[in-house]
Amino acid sequence: MVQKVKAFELRTKTNDELKKQLDSMKQELFQLRVQKVTGASAANLLNIKVIRKNIARIKTVLVQKQRDELKKVYANAKFKPKDLRSKQTRAFRRTLKTYQLKKKLLKTQKKEANFPVRRFAVTLQ
Repeated sequence: MVQKVKAFELRTKTNDELKKQLDSMKQELFQLRVQKVTGASAANLLNIKVIRKNIARIKTVLVQKQRDELKKVYANAKFKPKDLRSKQTRAFRRTLKTYQLKKKLLKTQKKEANFPVRRFAVTLQ
């Protein structure tokens, strides 16, 4: 019986070790599939599912490590790759920032400077 690989154990390993383990798992899966075609015992064939899940775990940890490294590289960058940006909603991503909302055209600035809003004092009698 093949042992189930734990994800937290995989995170302690280096990328090279993970790739070697991935290759060995793929080779083992290939052998089991050959045994399936040749008509091996059913006990061995139950390991196919376990090995497929192990391969998926290893690939997941590899991608997580790669993303963590990329996050460090792009931490202070002005532009980030789309997969590293925060998702949010489409409408929220398109809303203007506050400094963009406060910007005014030069013509509007001059108009406001030369013609301020009048304040009328109304007195009660």
